[in-house]
Amino acid sequence: MQRCPLELTVLKVKKLGLDEPRAMLGLCLDPPDLGDIERAVLVLKEVSALTTVVGGTFCPYDGELTFVGKVMAGLPIDVCLTKMILLGFVFGVMEDCIIMAACLSIQSMFSRPFQKLLEVYKSRMAWAEGSFSDCLAMLKAYKVWQDMKRQGAFSRRNGLNEREWASRNFLQYKRLLEVEQLVREIQMRLGKFNIRCLDLPNQAPVNQDKHLVILRMVICGLSTPIILPRGP
Repeated sequence: MQRCPLELTVLKVKKLGLDEPRAMLGLCLDPPDLGDIERAVLVLKEVSALTTVVGGTFCPYDGELTFVGKVMAGLPIDVCLTKMILLGFVFGVMEDCIIMAACLSIQSMFSRPFQKLLEVYKSRMAWAEGSFSDCLAMLKAYKVWQDMKRQGAFSRRNGLNEREWASRNFLQYKRLLEVEQLVREIQMRLGKFNIRCLDLPNQAPVNQDKHLVILRMVICGLSTPIILPRGP
């Protein structure tokens, strides 16, 4: 119970058509705190995984499962990351959003060798290309690695060694492989909901600057909106 995110547990309870989450999870041998369950339900409503009503009546501690909630229940990642992927699908940048979600779901792919922290920082800034965004830095590093693999740069005779290339660029090779595997897993599970990256041959290519703006906007969708009152 403590190893699985509570939001995903609540979604699985709703997917099975069981009783109110508080009532069902309260029957567990080691039940979560009641307040944590209520907060999880609130988060799910904020990301549109649950409706605010049950049978037409407002219910603060329960809700009906939406299509978005079904997708979130089917993916092995945090619900907010699934929300980012779905926003990416809407704005035509889902492939990049899947990669960023996979990167954020595992330990950092960037290495931190002892006494090389300045070099590590410079490397991250280079991957981020002036955006100061960890998400965009990880996306760039992963896509460069994939492009080099696709071009056969690591398989040529007397070519680059994959592990050495990763180490030289302060990347963890095992983490890159984990991201690659998780990306495929997410794509496969999304395919069951008929959610796929659209390949439109007649569509005009998107300007790189515009693409970056869209990605930043989608990344902002990860954050829960917080409104603070201004003082007098």
